Amino acid sequence: MHRRSFLLLEANPAWCFVGVMNLSLATLVARIEAAGQALEPLSPVVSGFVVDVPADVRVDITVRRRRLDEWRVERWKKPEVDVNAGVVELRRADWTGVFDCRSRHVAAVVDELSWMSFDSLLRWVVEVFTLHDRTGLVLHASAVESDGQAVLFLGRSGAGKSTAAALAAQAGAGLLADDVIFVELADDGQAYAHCLPFIQRNQGYQGPRVVPVIAMYSIAQGPRDAVSALDLSEQLRRTMIATTLSVRDPYFARVSFSLAEDLSRRVPVRRLEFRDSQDFWAAVCNDIGVLAVESVD
Repeated sequence: MHRRSFLLLEANPAWCFVGVMNLSLATLVARIEAAGQALEPLSPVVSGFVVDVPADVRVDITVRRRRLDEWRVERWKKPEVDVNAGVVELRRADWTGVFDCRSRHVAAVVDELSWMSFDSLLRWVVEVFTLHDRTGLVLHASAVESDGQAVLFLGRSGAGKSTAAALAAQAGAGLLADDVIFVELADDGQAYAHCLPFIQRNQGYQGPRVVPVIAMYSIAQGPRDAVSALDLSEQLRRTMIATTLSVRDPYFARVSFSLAEDLSRRVPVRRLEFRDSQDFWAAVCNDIGVLAVESVD
């Protein structure tokens, strides 16, 4: 089971003036090494996720300014995946990287050690290695905590995921994330939501919190607050819609589908229609109570 006890560093800014830190990324701990670069600009978000435990992945970052003629060349390209060697090669708009899943190493070259490039690189590190390890899924979802359990809101862009999380927080729930969350499929049969050190829409991160998931709600704004059940195939479909699946490759697609199927069997996905009011949270709490009773039975 991929559970960790997090030993957070004391609030000491000294760590950010060197080019090395261990960073909690859900079920992974990444050792970030930036050649000749201070990591100070990255401290506001990631400082709470800096840990003093052994790393699972080493990420070497080199900053290299591009020549003018290179800016004229399209940088993004389809990922190159060698399943047998366990290597993924990526070229993005502002960075390139080679992900070696066997040696647990990433060699990345960025144009500038900025918030956006660093955030983008970390998202790929989490997705590539957790899919390779089959430990869980990165989801485009907002999440709140109630009575020690996580509730996730799923939906396409513009469906109201951030709105639902903010309204639930106003009604007394604790905000975990409002854009991206990692869900671990642990060996104990439970699913756990992990906060991530990513740029969220409304700063919906608090630290490396791990909370068991009780339910996921596929949301749509409407004239009433109502929860309804979905059959298993529809639950899987809506879970797959929420997966990020950045690595557009058949191998990773199959793994992602398999994990989404496992998740949809562990955690019920319900349809939630809600109004733009915190009153909808009462309907969710009532449904959670029903699910709790059903799980005991």
